[in-house]
Amino acid sequence: VRAILLELLPQADLVTIHADLNETSRGMFGSAEFAAMKPGAYLVNTARGAIVDETALLDALKTGHLAGAAIDVLIDEPPKPDNPLLAFSREQPERLLITPHLGGCSRESMELAEMLLAKRLVEELARMELAATTLPNAELLKMAERKKPPQRWYDEVQDG
Repeated sequence: VRAILLELLPQADLVTIHADLNETSRGMFGSAEFAAMKPGAYLVNTARGAIVDETALLDALKTGHLAGAAIDVLIDEPPKPDNPLLAFSREQPERLLITPHLGGCSRESMELAEMLLAKRLVEELARMELAATTLPNAELLKMAERKKPPQRWYDEVQDG
């Protein structure tokens, strides 16, 4: 895998990382991989922080080999205040964008999380036999009894 990666990196203007963190992917992007990237290329990491060697990324940005990077994940989350990437991002925000691990927070994913939380809460209240006297909205109990939120694209995925 590494040999293929080193062969492909010089051809890309933009490299995005979408991988699970495991023994193969841990440290997958280090000094050798950044050196192999096309000068002036960009890196985007929304996968896992430990896939990228943060020191090597910072070096590639400081030397100008990489034009920029956008990262949604860091090795330590929340990051330590003295993380050098944070300092670089403050100094050169046009070259390094760091977001607080929100890449997967779409409106749909937030709605799903809210519905699953409400469903679990109602199910627990029903299990405790308190639902009839404590729920301010009887519709929540009906939804829990149906075992899925109404009219959502992810119903079958969650209940399947």
